Amino acid sequence: MEDIQYNKEGVYLIGAGGFARELESWIENSEFSKNYNLIGYIDDNEKALEGYENDFKIVDSFKNGSLWKGKNIVLGIASCEVKQKIFDDLINNDCKILSYKHNTSIIAKNTTLGVGYVLCPHVIISCNVKIGNLVSINSGSQIGHDVTIGNYSSIMANVDIGGGANIGNHVFIGSNSVILPGVKIPDYTRIGAGSVVLRTLKSSGSYFGNPAKKIF
Repeated sequence: MEDIQYNKEGVYLIGAGGFARELESWIENSEFSKNYNLIGYIDDNEKALEGYENDFKIVDSFKNGSLWKGKNIVLGIASCEVKQKIFDDLINNDCKILSYKHNTSIIAKNTTLGVGYVLCPHVIISCNVKIGNLVSINSGSQIGHDVTIGNYSSIMANVDIGGGANIGNHVFIGSNSVILPGVKIPDYTRIGAGSVVLRTLKSSGSYFGNPAKKIF
């Protein structure tokens, strides 16, 4: 009998840190794996997997982009700034940037998703949501109706974003945070884990607490 592995397209996972390793484990146990065969990680840090038992290895570096020119790519990086830099490199090397949606995540109607999104297990996205390019939403997070999330933003686990909220570009929201309905968060803002954002933030920066306050 023919091995169906040979009929699959190969895919590289960008990054080898904690988020990438989580993503690798989910890919191997999801519908995504029916069409794609995960080859390995691409990361500059050769020691990223030290002490971590894994069949998948770092097979290339970001610096050697020409070696993976035209290949299938999934981004496993939470850093907003790094995501944009890598995105530019991938486009220049004619890579195919794939999106990943876990089987258990739910997307309601009239939702628009950009290039290269990552939706982890048990993510719920309500209706009329607009999500930009290379946005990652980690496990258990809920996105309310009519929410906008800008390019390169990262939403960590168990975040609750209320209806009508507007999340800018390059925004990082830490785990277990709550963004109240209608709140606007400007570009290049970081929300610390467990924070509650009660009202629109007037300027970019790092915010933490309940209610969230600017710490720098």
